[in-house]
Amino acid sequence: MVCYNHNFSDADAATLCELARIANNPQHRPYVCLWVTNGVVCNLHFQASEFPDHLRIAHGVVGQDKTPLVCCWFSCSTEMKKESVMRHVNEKHLELRHICPTCHEQFTRAHTMQNHVSRKHSGN
Repeated sequence: MVCYNHNFSDADAATLCELARIANNPQHRPYVCLWVTNGVVCNLHFQASEFPDHLRIAHGVVGQDKTPLVCCWFSCSTEMKKESVMRHVNEKHLELRHICPTCHEQFTRAHTMQNHVSRKHSGN
């Protein structure tokens, strides 16, 4: 049996399309912080844009220097410099991707996607 909502307007359709676009944007998806402090997993829900502040405030990861750091994400113990921790978490744990607006190819780094757009789509 198929049901139709005959009161569904063009504005409703536009709103639904916008909500779908937002839901498919990795920056707007909900994520869960699996950073472990004193043996306890954080489990806070956040959006990707909120994570740098959360990592700094809740877990004390402050600064962008070359100080050695071990990733405390659940089941990870990768060693890196403090300046690399956000990129590491975004790429490896949150699996954030930068998506080409033209061909939808995915990249782990924004500048790589921007270079791709310049090389492949600058004539479009």
